[in-house]
Amino acid sequence: LAQGLEAAEVMLSKREREVLCRILTGETYKSAAAELQLAESTVKTYVRRICDKFGVMTKKELLKNISQQRTK
Repeated sequence: LAQGLEAAEVMLSKREREVLCRILTGETYKSAAAELQLAESTVKTYVRRICDKFGVMTKKELLKNISQQRTK
């Protein structure tokens, strides 16, 4: 799993990484959108794409997998 996470992180675009950083800090879609000057629906699209790249179905799974990797 760790190798999969690292590979997925490398494949993220700059904007996807910006969105992911905001989501990891607990920001809402609305707050992240305002900070990044995007529509909330665009942030949701980025999160879906990030989930696809990490091989998970939901934001909750994404956050869980990343937090598990950080504690190892």
